[in-house]
Amino acid sequence: MKKILQVIGVLALAGALNVLYVNMSSLSPNQGRATGLKEATPEELKKLKKVKIKKIRANKLALERINSERRERGQAPLPEAPAGLPEYETEVSPEFGASEPTGSASTSSDGSVFGATLPTGVDNSNLVSFPVIGDQGTQNSCVGWSTTYYLMSHEVCLTLGCNNKTSRTKVFSPRWTYNLASDGADGGTSFEAARGITEKHGAVTLSELPYNVNDYRSWDLNPEHWRTAISWRLKSSSMIINNDAGIAMAKEWLTNGHVLNFGTYIFSWTYNTIKTNPNASSNPFVGQKIATYMTGSKQGPHAMTIVGFNDDIWSDINGDGQVDAGELGAFKIANSWGSSWGNSGFMWISYDAFRLATAVPNMLVSRLPILAAQGLALAQTYTPYTPKLLMRFTLSHLARGAIMLDLASSSSSTTTPQTYWRPGALYMRGGYYAFDGSTSREVDGTFYFDASDLLTTSLDQLNLQNFYFLYVDTYSGNPLTIRSFELVDPASGAVLASSGGLPLSIDNARNQLIVGNAISPPPTPIPTPTPTSTPAPVVDTQAPSAPMGVSALLATNGKGRKAAVAVKVQWSAASDNVGVSKYLIYRNGVKVGETTSLSYSDGATVAGASYSYQVTAVDAQGNESLKSNSVTISR
Repeated sequence: MKKILQVIGVLALAGALNVLYVNMSSLSPNQGRATGLKEATPEELKKLKKVKIKKIRANKLALERINSERRERGQAPLPEAPAGLPEYETEVSPEFGASEPTGSASTSSDGSVFGATLPTGVDNSNLVSFPVIGDQGTQNSCVGWSTTYYLMSHEVCLTLGCNNKTSRTKVFSPRWTYNLASDGADGGTSFEAARGITEKHGAVTLSELPYNVNDYRSWDLNPEHWRTAISWRLKSSSMIINNDAGIAMAKEWLTNGHVLNFGTYIFSWTYNTIKTNPNASSNPFVGQKIATYMTGSKQGPHAMTIVGFNDDIWSDINGDGQVDAGELGAFKIANSWGSSWGNSGFMWISYDAFRLATAVPNMLVSRLPILAAQGLALAQTYTPYTPKLLMRFTLSHLARGAIMLDLASSSSSTTTPQTYWRPGALYMRGGYYAFDGSTSREVDGTFYFDASDLLTTSLDQLNLQNFYFLYVDTYSGNPLTIRSFELVDPASGAVLASSGGLPLSIDNARNQLIVGNAISPPPTPIPTPTPTSTPAPVVDTQAPSAPMGVSALLATNGKGRKAAVAVKVQWSAASDNVGVSKYLIYRNGVKVGETTSLSYSDGATVAGASYSYQVTAVDAQGNESLKSNSVTISR
């Protein structure tokens, strides 16, 4: 009899899970949405992991939140943190050498480290510093929205105390970051490329550079914007949040009022609704949508922002009707798909979805953790900043993606650079277009870069240093022209020194300009030792061929009655004069995903329905092929 009851219990659980899977799939709100996170290369991952947060101390806001709950429980409030200790400490990956300024300089007292003391939940989207939900529309600019519109706007006003709910004077433009960090085609960009922009150059506000869903190519050519953007430079670090220790650290960071960026594959999410937790004192989020894990292949790489958490949220992930410890808790996520998506533009994601291995018992569904980039979450903070020295230069080129710039300095006793500073912009970015995004004519661009890290003396002792403008053109047949190069006092705007012998042009070569005590003769181009091959034409207008041989079949994940059914679409490779970069998948005429492979698994279908699929090919310039043949399949 006991065995019979066990079998009945297992069958009932499997049946419940089967219903659960269908219900969650039907909740999918992602059809036809734009994403845009480029997968991090191994080299980019190393850079993103360069500075890791290793310790967080409760700041004033965190103590207010913690002590508010402690008072409600009748507990004594915690004391303020010892003076002089940093809010957080970092460590630098050994391969990058020295520690960062926020490193382990103050570790004598851990009295202000969180430990096990955390509030039940926080929601930083309710702080006045966090902007209202935005909408990227059909543009693949999610990285610009998550890093710049959400995180940067919030962190700046978290520090300064400004209100981003009622004013846009400190809401920063996703267009600035996306257009500078991408390749000139609407193919998305990476976190590392965006970090290079906000960390090295800052950003301009939305009022200075409004979002334009149809413009992903032109750069902001207002020199004053480049100068003022420098004051908003952010400081970057990261943490791994794919285990319980990392989840706890993320909660500490959020309790201090900060937010985090992370990458995921949103088209592969599985959804549920929040249930009543009988062990919680209140259940204000019952009925809201929650993502609990991923299934199938990784589809829809997308950048998002973690804004809060709640430990009492319960989603019945395994469908057994019991509150399991591994099912408790969720992060609150801000998306850039407008307020009609999810829970008024937000979504809950269970803690378990972040774990590499599930902590939920009796999981009969094959699941994947929800994080991209090896579980990495990106943190950036703002400290009021005034540059000490600026470099201003004017140049022109018909193929900005062929430009490689570096700044450097040395003592005045040598003409060999000793300290280097590499920008995030104007270093193989933007594709083969002019600065305004055109392909028919080159235009001048005047830019300001922050040279403070190169300054070892005071401004009145610049004669003790040499400053270098190192530039490379990798495109044969379209010269790079340098029209001016100046050192500028940030406070007065006065030109402190400038280079003579300009304008100067080079073609598929490298050169350097030097401003300082040692210089005089006009610079002479230095031929590139090993000339690079001529890149692809300035503009590629030829679309790939349509994919052929599209077929569809039903595939299952898992075993037995709980097996989750997905539609697997397959096709033959398309051809292109340059190369195919990705494929777009359309279900019933609506785009549902994209991939770089020759197959796609669609888990967001329901039994009893028929679906028609078509596929298109897209090249690096965004040229999309005609749609393939249509294939229809019934569930």
